[in-house]
Amino acid sequence: MKQFNLEKEKQKVAFTLSKRNLPQMRASVGLALDISGSTANLYKRGVIQRLVEQIIPVGLRFDDNGNLDVYTFADGDAIGQVTGATEHNYADFVKREILDNNAVSKWGGTSYAPVIEQMLSDYGFRYTAKTGGFAGFGGKQTRMLKESSTSGEAVINYFITDGVNDDKKATEALLQECQDAKANMYFCIIGVGDADFSFIEHLGEKFGNVGFLNVSDLQKFVDGDDIYEQLLPTEMTDWLKQKTI
Repeated sequence: MKQFNLEKEKQKVAFTLSKRNLPQMRASVGLALDISGSTANLYKRGVIQRLVEQIIPVGLRFDDNGNLDVYTFADGDAIGQVTGATEHNYADFVKREILDNNAVSKWGGTSYAPVIEQMLSDYGFRYTAKTGGFAGFGGKQTRMLKESSTSGEAVINYFITDGVNDDKKATEALLQECQDAKANMYFCIIGVGDADFSFIEHLGEKFGNVGFLNVSDLQKFVDGDDIYEQLLPTEMTDWLKQKTI
Protein backbone atom coordinates (compact mmCIF):
# COMPACT_ATOMS: atom_id res chain seq x y z
CA MET A 1 0.00 0.00 0.00
CA LYS A 2 1.42 3.37 -0.98
CA GLN A 3 2.35 5.89 1.68
CA PHE A 4 -0.12 8.67 2.26
CA ASN A 5 1.07 12.07 1.00
CA LEU A 6 -1.36 14.86 1.84
CA GLU A 7 -0.10 17.36 -0.73
CA LYS A 8 -0.36 14.87 -3.57
CA GLU A 9 -3.84 13.83 -2.46
CA LYS A 10 -4.96 17.48 -2.38
CA GLN A 11 -3.78 17.82 -5.98
CA LYS A 12 -5.78 14.73 -6.96
CA VAL A 13 -8.92 16.20 -5.40
CA ALA A 14 -8.42 19.48 -7.26
CA PHE A 15 -7.88 17.62 -10.54
CA THR A 16 -11.01 15.51 -10.10
CA LEU A 17 -13.15 18.55 -9.35
CA SER A 18 -11.71 20.50 -12.29
CA LYS A 19 -12.75 17.68 -14.62
CA ARG A 20 -16.27 17.94 -13.24
CA ASN A 21 -16.39 21.72 -13.76
CA LEU A 22 -17.54 22.14 -10.21
CA PRO A 23 -17.91 25.83 -9.31
CA GLN A 24 -16.04 27.21 -6.35
CA MET A 25 -18.21 26.74 -3.31
CA ARG A 26 -18.01 25.86 0.34
CA ALA A 27 -19.49 22.80 2.02
CA SER A 28 -19.10 21.38 5.48
CA VAL A 29 -17.62 17.88 5.49
CA GLY A 30 -18.37 15.35 8.19
CA LEU A 31 -17.46 11.77 9.01
CA ALA A 32 -19.66 9.19 10.71
CA LEU A 33 -17.61 6.16 11.76
CA ASP A 34 -19.16 2.80 12.65
CA ILE A 35 -17.54 1.52 15.84
CA SER A 36 -19.75 -1.50 16.42
CA GLY A 37 -18.26 -4.81 17.55
CA SER A 38 -17.75 -6.15 14.06
CA THR A 39 -15.50 -3.22 13.13
CA ALA A 40 -12.85 -3.95 15.77
CA ASN A 41 -10.56 -5.69 13.30
CA LEU A 42 -10.87 -2.80 10.82
CA TYR A 43 -9.71 -0.38 13.50
CA LYS A 44 -6.90 -2.72 14.59
CA ARG A 45 -5.63 -3.11 10.99
CA GLY A 46 -5.65 0.66 10.40
CA VAL A 47 -8.36 0.53 7.73
CA ILE A 48 -10.50 3.22 9.37
CA GLN A 49 -7.45 5.44 9.92
CA ARG A 50 -6.53 5.22 6.24
CA LEU A 51 -10.04 6.03 5.09
CA VAL A 52 -10.08 9.07 7.37
CA GLU A 53 -6.77 10.18 5.84
CA GLN A 54 -8.10 9.83 2.31
CA ILE A 55 -11.14 11.99 3.10
CA ILE A 56 -9.08 14.76 4.76
CA PRO A 57 -8.12 16.33 1.36
CA VAL A 58 -11.80 16.55 0.41
CA GLY A 59 -12.51 18.40 3.63
CA LEU A 60 -9.63 20.78 3.01
CA ARG A 61 -11.00 21.58 -0.43
CA PHE A 62 -14.57 22.32 0.68
CA ASP A 63 -14.59 23.24 4.37
CA ASP A 64 -13.61 26.84 5.06
CA ASN A 65 -11.94 26.01 8.38
CA GLY A 66 -10.34 22.75 7.21
CA ASN A 67 -11.99 20.84 10.02
CA LEU A 68 -13.91 17.60 9.45
CA ASP A 69 -16.60 16.97 12.04
CA VAL A 70 -16.20 13.39 13.29
CA TYR A 71 -18.94 11.26 14.86
CA THR A 72 -18.81 7.66 16.05
CA PHE A 73 -21.82 5.38 16.27
CA ALA A 74 -22.77 1.90 17.38
CA ASP A 75 -26.27 0.89 18.56
CA GLY A 76 -29.07 3.04 19.90
CA ASP A 77 -27.86 6.33 21.35
CA ALA A 78 -24.21 5.22 21.51
CA ILE A 79 -23.14 8.31 19.57
CA GLY A 80 -20.00 10.29 20.13
CA GLN A 81 -18.52 13.44 18.65
CA VAL A 82 -14.78 13.72 18.94
CA THR A 83 -12.18 16.32 18.05
CA GLY A 84 -12.42 17.32 14.40
CA ALA A 85 -9.90 15.89 11.94
CA THR A 86 -7.54 18.40 10.28
CA GLU A 87 -4.35 18.48 8.24
CA HIS A 88 -2.48 19.05 11.51
CA ASN A 89 -3.81 16.13 13.56
CA TYR A 90 -4.71 13.37 11.07
CA ALA A 91 -1.65 11.22 11.88
CA ASP A 92 -2.77 8.54 14.38
CA PHE A 93 -6.11 10.36 14.64
CA VAL A 94 -8.21 7.23 15.09
CA LYS A 95 -6.06 5.73 17.84
CA ARG A 96 -5.65 8.99 19.73
CA GLU A 97 -9.12 10.48 19.45
CA ILE A 98 -11.29 7.35 19.25
CA LEU A 99 -9.68 4.09 20.38
CA ASP A 100 -7.87 5.64 23.36
CA ASN A 101 -10.82 7.87 24.19
CA ASN A 102 -12.78 6.30 27.06
CA ALA A 103 -15.70 8.65 26.42
CA VAL A 104 -16.42 6.93 23.10
CA SER A 105 -18.83 3.98 23.35
CA LYS A 106 -17.42 1.06 21.40
CA TRP A 107 -18.16 -2.43 20.10
CA GLY A 108 -21.96 -2.56 20.39
CA GLY A 109 -24.54 -3.24 17.69
CA THR A 110 -25.19 -1.07 14.63
CA SER A 111 -27.87 1.64 14.29
CA TYR A 112 -27.77 4.33 11.60
CA ALA A 113 -30.77 6.58 12.29
CA PRO A 114 -29.68 8.07 15.66
CA VAL A 115 -26.37 9.41 14.36
CA ILE A 116 -27.97 10.71 11.15
CA GLU A 117 -30.57 12.54 13.22
CA GLN A 118 -27.88 13.92 15.52
CA MET A 119 -25.90 15.29 12.58
CA LEU A 120 -29.01 16.84 11.02
CA SER A 121 -29.67 18.57 14.32
CA ASP A 122 -26.08 19.74 14.79
CA TYR A 123 -25.96 21.20 11.28
CA GLY A 124 -29.15 23.12 11.98
CA PHE A 125 -31.58 21.13 9.84
CA ARG A 126 -33.84 19.94 12.66
CA TYR A 127 -35.82 21.60 15.40
CA THR A 128 -38.07 20.49 18.25
CA ALA A 129 -41.78 21.06 17.76
CA LYS A 130 -44.51 20.47 20.31
CA THR A 131 -47.71 18.88 19.09
CA GLY A 132 -50.96 18.21 20.91
CA GLY A 133 -51.59 19.12 24.52
CA PHE A 134 -53.82 21.87 25.90
CA ALA A 135 -53.02 25.45 26.91
CA GLY A 136 -49.31 24.78 26.77
CA PHE A 137 -49.45 21.60 28.83
CA GLY A 138 -48.86 18.03 27.75
CA GLY A 139 -48.28 17.21 24.12
CA LYS A 140 -45.37 15.55 22.44
CA GLN A 141 -41.93 16.87 21.54
CA THR A 142 -41.07 15.98 17.94
CA ARG A 143 -37.78 16.65 16.17
CA MET A 144 -38.41 17.51 12.56
CA LEU A 145 -36.74 19.11 9.55
CA LYS A 146 -37.06 22.86 9.19
CA GLU A 147 -38.76 24.31 6.15
CA SER A 148 -35.50 26.17 5.58
CA SER A 149 -33.42 22.99 5.32
CA THR A 150 -32.39 23.94 1.78
CA SER A 151 -30.78 27.19 2.90
CA GLY A 152 -27.27 27.65 4.21
CA GLU A 153 -24.11 25.75 3.45
CA ALA A 154 -24.25 22.30 1.92
CA VAL A 155 -22.99 19.34 3.96
CA ILE A 156 -21.14 16.30 2.63
CA ASN A 157 -21.30 13.40 5.04
CA TYR A 158 -19.06 10.35 4.61
CA PHE A 159 -20.74 7.50 6.45
CA ILE A 160 -18.39 4.54 6.98
CA THR A 161 -19.79 1.16 8.03
CA ASP A 162 -18.89 -2.51 7.74
CA GLY A 163 -22.23 -4.22 7.81
CA VAL A 164 -25.94 -4.50 8.43
CA ASN A 165 -27.83 -2.11 10.70
CA ASP A 166 -30.68 -3.04 13.02
CA ASP A 167 -32.92 -0.05 12.22
CA LYS A 168 -33.61 -0.21 8.49
CA LYS A 169 -37.14 1.20 8.66
CA ALA A 170 -36.12 4.15 10.83
CA THR A 171 -33.11 4.90 8.63
CA GLU A 172 -35.09 4.80 5.40
CA ALA A 173 -37.88 6.92 6.87
CA LEU A 174 -35.37 9.55 8.02
CA LEU A 175 -33.67 9.70 4.62
CA GLN A 176 -37.08 9.92 2.97
CA GLU A 177 -37.81 12.92 5.18
CA CYS A 178 -34.49 14.46 4.11
CA GLN A 179 -35.36 13.99 0.45
CA ASP A 180 -38.87 15.35 0.84
CA ALA A 181 -37.57 18.46 2.62
CA LYS A 182 -34.68 18.84 0.16
CA ALA A 183 -32.26 18.83 3.07
CA ASN A 184 -28.92 20.33 2.14
CA MET A 185 -26.90 17.22 3.06
CA TYR A 186 -25.38 14.52 0.84
CA PHE A 187 -24.62 11.10 2.35
CA CYS A 188 -21.80 9.06 0.82
CA ILE A 189 -22.16 5.68 2.51
CA ILE A 190 -18.97 3.64 2.33
CA GLY A 191 -19.38 -0.07 2.93
CA VAL A 192 -16.07 -1.60 4.01
CA GLY A 193 -15.46 -5.29 3.36
CA ASP A 194 -17.64 -8.00 1.87
CA ALA A 195 -20.74 -7.90 4.06
CA ASP A 196 -24.30 -7.78 2.75
CA PHE A 197 -24.63 -4.16 1.68
CA SER A 198 -27.89 -4.63 -0.19
CA PHE A 199 -29.76 -2.24 2.12
CA ILE A 200 -27.37 0.70 1.77
CA GLU A 201 -27.04 -0.02 -1.94
CA HIS A 202 -30.83 0.26 -2.07
CA LEU A 203 -30.64 3.61 -0.25
CA GLY A 204 -28.16 4.87 -2.83
CA GLU A 205 -30.48 3.87 -5.65
CA LYS A 206 -33.61 5.32 -4.05
CA PHE A 207 -32.41 8.72 -2.83
CA GLY A 208 -30.77 11.42 -4.92
CA ASN A 209 -28.70 12.70 -2.01
CA VAL A 210 -27.37 9.28 -0.98
CA GLY A 211 -24.52 7.44 -2.69
CA PHE A 212 -23.04 4.01 -2.02
CA LEU A 213 -19.39 3.04 -2.37
CA ASN A 214 -18.07 -0.44 -1.57
CA VAL A 215 -14.42 -0.60 -0.47
CA SER A 216 -13.89 -4.35 -0.46
CA ASP A 217 -10.12 -4.13 -0.96
CA LEU A 218 -8.48 -1.20 0.84
CA GLN A 219 -5.11 -1.53 -0.87
CA LYS A 220 -6.65 -1.60 -4.34
CA PHE A 221 -8.84 1.37 -3.43
CA VAL A 222 -6.00 3.47 -2.01
CA ASP A 223 -3.53 2.61 -4.76
CA GLY A 224 -6.01 3.18 -7.57
CA ASP A 225 -5.76 6.27 -9.77
CA ASP A 226 -9.52 6.80 -9.50
CA ILE A 227 -9.83 7.04 -5.72
CA TYR A 228 -11.32 10.54 -5.81
CA GLU A 229 -13.51 9.67 -8.77
CA GLN A 230 -15.09 7.27 -6.28
CA LEU A 231 -15.03 9.53 -3.22
CA LEU A 232 -16.41 12.40 -5.31
CA PRO A 233 -18.91 10.55 -7.53
CA THR A 234 -20.67 12.34 -10.36
CA GLU A 235 -23.98 12.17 -8.50
CA MET A 236 -22.43 14.06 -5.58
CA THR A 237 -20.77 16.74 -7.70
CA ASP A 238 -23.95 17.21 -9.76
CA TRP A 239 -25.86 17.60 -6.49
CA LEU A 240 -23.35 20.25 -5.36
CA LYS A 241 -23.68 22.13 -8.64
CA GLN A 242 -27.38 22.61 -7.90
CA LYS A 243 -26.57 24.45 -4.69
CA THR A 244 -26.58 28.22 -4.75
CA ILE A 245 -24.32 28.73 -1.75
